[in-house]
Order: sequence, then structure tokens, then C-alpha cells
Amino acid sequence: MWNIPAYTDTTSANNERLVNFILTIGLYLGAPLLIVLANVLATMLVAKEDNDQQMRQLQLLGLTQQQLLLTQQLNVVILVGVSLVASLLAGGLVWGLTIHVGRTILHQAPISMSALLAGPFLMASSMFCLLTIVNVFRVYHGNWLTKE
Repeated sequence: MWNIPAYTDTTSANNERLVNFILTIGLYLGAPLLIVLANVLATMLVAKEDNDQQMRQLQLLGLTQQQLLLTQQLNVVILVGVSLVASLLAGGLVWGLTIHVGRTILHQAPISMSALLAGPFLMASSMFCLLTIVNVFRVYHGNWLTKE
């Protein structure tokens, strides 16, 4: 934030200030996001055993592999949906602040909704694909399943 209040008439100085501002915001948001990601991964590793036990119980109750996969996929849909909403809200906030600063400093800022929506939807689709692959592997090749 060190250079933002200084206004000059040169466009290159304004562009440099905007780039510095965006990088500063990225650093301020990047470190907490890495901490959140590490916490999510640790929580998933702890919850893995509980999930395996639940899957064993569901199979003992008579669910087929397709039904087990459907159960896991419903969990994936909920997880991806919540992540998509959270990333759209956070991305919209950061994007709105960046546009506001761009308009304040440069008195113009290109607004692109595709740039705002591309990141969250790419993240959600990649999460869905990765978790689907993991679920298919766990249901059809998991060593926790009892043999029929």
C-alpha cells in the first residue's frame, strides 16, 4: 500500500502503482489462503478413516458399488457447490476492490465478468473431476470393501 496515495499525471506511474497494489493484495490474501488450504488438507486426512468406516457400514447394509459411488458423488456435489459459492463471493469482493482502485487511480478500468467467473468455475470443475476420479478408484478398487 506504500505508493497508492501518491498521484501523478503520468500513466506509467499510475500503471506501476496499480500493479503494486494488485501484488500487495495478492500477498495479503495469498498467505491466509495457503494456511486455509493446509488446514483443509489436514482435516481431509483425519476424516478419511471415518469416511472409510462409513463406507464399510454402508456396504454391510447391502448397498451396491453403484449406490456407494452415488453416495460419494452427492458429497462431492455439496463440497464443490459450497466451494464455488465461497470462491465467487471472495473473488467478487477482491475483483470489486481492484476495479474500484483502478477507477480511482487510473480513472478507467476494464471490467470483464469472464475474468471474475473463470477462476471459480475452473476451480470447481477441476475439483469435481479430481474428486470423481478419487471416488471411482476408492469404490471400485478400494481395499476397505469387503469381498462378496
